Amino acid sequence: MPVTIIAGNDVDQNANISTTGGDVLVTAGQDIDMQSGTTTSSGGGNIRLEATAGQILLGEVAAF
Repeated sequence: MPVTIIAGNDVDQNANISTTGGDVLVTAGQDIDMQSGTTTSSGGGNIRLEATAGQILLGEVAAF
């Protein structure tokens, strides 16, 4: 099952995001901030992180 998160401003990820084989899409109008120790995983699906007018601060991203 895919996971989609869309925000007009920032996305502040303070918990893990995961799916088993589905895609993960996170789009923010400003910044994407993954807090220390958080993970985004897709179990083999695609992961796309897009900050249209800001920056992306990564924790751990795993697409396997």
